[in-house]
Amino acid sequence: MNELKIGDTVGLSWIRGHGNAKIVGIYQDYAMVIHYCFGQRPHVVYKNDITLPERKEEVAKK
Repeated sequence: MNELKIGDTVGLSWIRGHGNAKIVGIYQDYAMVIHYCFGQRPHVVYKNDITLPERKEEVAKK
């Protein structure tokens, strides 16, 4: 996922099944994301941990 842009919706590899995050900042090896499990606070994650966004149906099943 090298073509990241601010505002993109993405998944995070270590919180599968909990919905998507939103990109709010991009750095060389990191991205800043907001995810509802984090209480809407921005968190810095490795770009390697960013995955394709989850579909809403998958999240609802869990």
